[in-house]
Amino acid sequence: MKAHFMQRALRILIPFAILAVGGIGYGLLSIKKEKPKRPPPPPKVLRTEVITLNRQEYQTRIRTQGVVRPHKEAVLTAQVGGKVVEISDSLLDG
Repeated sequence: MKAHFMQRALRILIPFAILAVGGIGYGLLSIKKEKPKRPPPPPKVLRTEVITLNRQEYQTRIRTQGVVRPHKEAVLTAQVGGKVVEISDSLLDG
């Protein structure tokens, strides 16, 4: 009878012991530990050199390739029919 009582007690106590150990372990692992603070980084020193600029003009060259097209295009037609007899010197191409 004593052995039967011990067997029954162990069947009940072992699961509770496992749960208790797991709960204590979880509690210990979930405690947030304070992280060590990092020291502030040393200030960065920039090496610079100051020079005075002189204003001057210079020409730039840009090499490119492509087709130039107008933004808007218009078709010119004569308002009267006929033949061109003379072109004025003040009329420029383009």
